Amino acid sequence: MNKNKRIALYGGAFNPPTRAHREIVELLIPRFDEVWVIPCGPRPDTDKPEINDTDPIDRAMMADFAFRGFPKSSVKLFDLENNTFTRNHVVEEMFRHCGELWHVVGTDHVSPNNDGLSFIERTWEQGKRLWQELNFAVVVRSGYPLRTRYLPSHHELFYPSRRESSSFVRERVSRREAISELVMPEVGAHIERYNLYRGHRRLSPAPFRL
Repeated sequence: MNKNKRIALYGGAFNPPTRAHREIVELLIPRFDEVWVIPCGPRPDTDKPEINDTDPIDRAMMADFAFRGFPKSSVKLFDLENNTFTRNHVVEEMFRHCGELWHVVGTDHVSPNNDGLSFIERTWEQGKRLWQELNFAVVVRSGYPLRTRYLPSHHELFYPSRRESSSFVRERVSRREAISELVMPEVGAHIERYNLYRGHRRLSPAPFRL
């Protein structure tokens, strides 16, 4: 493996993936040799139960629809295939032989609380060590102002223009409102076909296997 290769690890729920998520990949590609999109498995500690409520096969298919066609990028489904949640320090150990790893996080993960500690330091396993040792690609998010004195030691900044979130898309779907400007057409069609985010199970099995 090329140890000098720079790899961006873009983890998240992507439930569903939005055009804003896709724009972040577009911003990452020019500055990295590879971009890995990693949809997370069921979270044991999440305050977002909808991550665990959506069928993994739906999330895998939507991720494939949303991020296909990019050069140097790929969707890694090991969490969804194994129905597990791999924490960041484990991902680092698993793939550090592949090159120089950069973990993609939003400014909500690096903004400090009243004690001056970031979300990463407070909640990630081994968070204080990772804050000092890992490389972070920091995506500046609306509502979480950038405070440069609190950034991790090894970081690069990215400034997307789109702001739509997965939760906003789910809310619009639940109200039967249009989402065509928020998600890729294939993602929107999948949500409609399988009746996602409306309090019902999918209508029929998808012709797809992980």
